[in-house]
This record gives sequence, structure tokens and C-alpha cells, in this order.
Amino acid sequence: MRVVVWSCGAQTKQPALVFGRTPLFYYVIHFLLCGVIAAFIHLACDGLYLPYSLLIWAGLVTFLFFLCEPYGRFKNQTASESLWRFL
Repeated sequence: MRVVVWSCGAQTKQPALVFGRTPLFYYVIHFLLCGVIAAFIHLACDGLYLPYSLLIWAGLVTFLFFLCEPYGRFKNQTASESLWRFL
């Protein structure tokens, strides 16, 4: 199994590790944002074609990557007894 890796300046990004270190945070935020986006789309129009839905989902996952990365750093800096470690 290969892990997707890309370089961004001097820093190497590994999405599988970023999401794997913050799974509950990713799940909860993903669930809430998908619900909000779906409600907005439902109010704005009757629905979307599948390719447009997949583009929106890919944009959401990319956005969540940039949220999960700093949260993962914050989570690693907290004490091992902290409740933040569970989210």
C-alpha cells in the first residue's frame, strides 16, 4: 500500500497520516459540513449532478486537510490526560 506524499516547500505533506491522527475530529467536522452544504444545495436548487457533487466533496476534503493538520499539532502538544486527545 502506498501513502500519497507531496512536497510543499521544505515540508512533506502526508494526507493519510494527517487524517489518521485526527479521525474523530475529521469525522465530526466532515459530517457537519456535509449536512450544511447539502441543506444549502437543497434550498438553492433541486440537486446536483454526481460530478459536481464529487467536486464539492473533494474541495471539502482538501479544506478539512488544512483544518486537521494544525489540530493534529495542537493535539500532540497537549498532555496525554487531556480530553483534546480523544477528539
